[in-house]
Amino acid sequence: MPPGLIAYLDGEPVGWCAVEPRTRYPLILRSKVVTTSSTEEPDDDSVWAVSCFVVRVGDRRKGVGQALAKAAVDWAREHGARIIEGYPVDIEAKPEKVSSAALYHGSVSIFEQAGFTVQARPYPGRALVRLEL
Repeated sequence: MPPGLIAYLDGEPVGWCAVEPRTRYPLILRSKVVTTSSTEEPDDDSVWAVSCFVVRVGDRRKGVGQALAKAAVDWAREHGARIIEGYPVDIEAKPEKVSSAALYHGSVSIFEQAGFTVQARPYPGRALVRLEL
């Protein structure tokens, strides 16, 4: 199973997102966002994670991130996920301007548009979002 999905626009790759069972991400499982906010068991393979997004510079703000998030939900559902989590930057709760490089986690709004809800805000500028499938 591939570790992510690629978005194409007019036949050219324009973005990628990582999505697979959360157990394949040991660093995420030890992260403060997960250890303080997730109610799911760390060894549960039915809990999936969307951990990062990469969108080509010239193709940002065209809906690529939203399309990838929605495709990640479909992919996870088709491959046995029960729950899918994300760990986005909470732009509105972040006191300083967020650089585009910091947005590789995605933004809360990208996840919300794909049906996720915020479950926790463990510290300013970060959230744990979740969608039950």
